[in-house]
Amino acid sequence: MLFFLSKSLSFVMLERSRHFLIYFVSSVMNKLMPLILLPILTRFLSENEFGALAIYQLLLVLSVSVVGMNIQNNITKSFYDKTKDEIALLIGNVIFTLTLSLILWSVVSLVIYLSIEEVFSVPAGWFALLPFIAFCSVLIELLLTVYRNDGKPLNFAGIEVGRSAIELILTLYLVVVITAGLSGRLSAMLIAIGSFALFSVYILKRSGYINYELNRNYLREILLVSLPLIPHALAGASLSMSNRLFLERIEGTSAVAVFAVSYQFAMVLSLVTIALNRTWAPWLYKAISKDSVVTKNEIVQKLYIYWVAVFVISLIVTLASYFLIPIVVPPQYHAAYDFVIYLAVGYSFYAMYNSIFPFFVYYSRTKMIAVITFSVAIVSLLINFFLIQEKGIMGASLSFLISYLLLFIISFIAVNSLIKMPWIRGK
Repeated sequence: MLFFLSKSLSFVMLERSRHFLIYFVSSVMNKLMPLILLPILTRFLSENEFGALAIYQLLLVLSVSVVGMNIQNNITKSFYDKTKDEIALLIGNVIFTLTLSLILWSVVSLVIYLSIEEVFSVPAGWFALLPFIAFCSVLIELLLTVYRNDGKPLNFAGIEVGRSAIELILTLYLVVVITAGLSGRLSAMLIAIGSFALFSVYILKRSGYINYELNRNYLREILLVSLPLIPHALAGASLSMSNRLFLERIEGTSAVAVFAVSYQFAMVLSLVTIALNRTWAPWLYKAISKDSVVTKNEIVQKLYIYWVAVFVISLIVTLASYFLIPIVVPPQYHAAYDFVIYLAVGYSFYAMYNSIFPFFVYYSRTKMIAVITFSVAIVSLLINFFLIQEKGIMGASLSFLISYLLLFIISFIAVNSLIKMPWIRGK
């Protein structure tokens, strides 16, 4: 009996390690695209165009947050409690809800498009397309969520890497060969995301994971989970992007361009953290449901290892950037390495926050995390306003670090109000 249990445990650990490796390789290949494009875009786009591109990518993150409402959390939350037919009905109602959200925000963006010529240095026409691109991005995320929870990391990697590869090829053609500039880069993004969104819906339908029958109970459940996450998503996007928006207004798009280079290198940390979270969240939901002392000890032990690891990696990323930035980008961007350390450490705190976020979803306390994130976002706006006026790009970097430190500390305290964990051995 002990031999059988030992073998079973070894198999589970091997499977978990294999899944992490696949997610890690997928994440690396996916995140390599911005790094591959960095020396190209910084040479084929002007500083103002590169800064505008960074702003557009931020606005897309905001749009995904508002249009998508973190709606894929409904699938992860219910995946192990419902049958496949019930999940298919849930996903059908998720897509219906997303479509209504798309219509609403498309009207808003169209009004803005008809009113002004550009938004934060972004052409109004491309601004109007943001809700549609966001909608398509979330459709892809629905398929990726199913693959992740269904234990199909190879399928997950195929979709994620495939989309990035198509976007990379199209960008090289449109920006380098045709020299279409900023519009070429944005067109590549639109074509790649749009085509993979259609493919994702097709795969979900063919696999029996979509049932378009409307269900009032499921719609209510989706809205109860997702609507409170809109202010959370907006606040989260604000934490991520407000520094660059303040920079654009106070220092100009050239300052945003330098900051974007720093941010790109700091984001290398996500190569590990995204892969970890993709295996961590499903495991944590299962572990919390057992509600045993042994399981809680295991959760705490793994969290401590995770948190130490992300800080070590942030230091490695910082050291590497000192050597790589002068090689990868033109001289006008070399000052970027001064800010990488602050962004990398800030991103470490964000990764730590993400590691405890599933607690709020599992205990249906999305309103609590929404209040926390919104409050920190307000503080972040104030910090950005004063620090960027005083210190420019350095102020934006410091604000990023301080904001995510606050977010993690307050969220950590809140988690302990939901479930008592043995953070200190024996407690």
